Amino acid sequence: MFLIQMNGDMEDNEFAKYAASLEKAVTGSTSIEISEESKANKAENLTDAQIGDVVKDDFAGTYTISDFYTTPTDKYKSADVEFSIDQIKTARLVADNPDLIETAAETNVLILSMTGENLSDDTVSFHPDTATMITDTKRQIRANVMISPFESEFMGKVIQKGEVIFDLGEEGLEGVKELKFVFEPTSKDSMKIGEDITVVVPVSKK
Repeated sequence: MFLIQMNGDMEDNEFAKYAASLEKAVTGSTSIEISEESKANKAENLTDAQIGDVVKDDFAGTYTISDFYTTPTDKYKSADVEFSIDQIKTARLVADNPDLIETAAETNVLILSMTGENLSDDTVSFHPDTATMITDTKRQIRANVMISPFESEFMGKVIQKGEVIFDLGEEGLEGVKELKFVFEPTSKDSMKIGEDITVVVPVSKK
């Protein structure tokens, strides 16, 4: 009999792999089943996730990152909010409750990781999670606000980061060479104080 003590820092999937390997070494077989998700690398969030990583979101479901794309280096401004697109990546989403988030049970998504900064002392609103994406293949896709974790209220002199997610469906970015993102203007007290911002991005894998 072997007794091995593990500390609490080991993830469940790592423990499952270790236990299966140990059982096989001792008995020559294993009864411990390792799921496909356990075989993959797990990341804490979509911003930090790399190609092949799995991110579990308690609301949306499970994302598996598929590709990274070249991102624009410019900063954009709508009234007092300046923003940048920090990452563009695609992922396969397996939804926990597709009806709730208005997607198919499995779908491809495009993820914009963004940073916004309010340069003023006033509280304003900027809603990248309502952006529209237009492809050169004549598709128009509204961001899925249900699964886009980006706080839209900006108090004075704050910086906020988050993701804006577009449902690409089964076809993904097949045949797409250019993306156009249209962001609605900044507002204050429910009144628009800025202009729409359009960002054009060539589709180029990193």
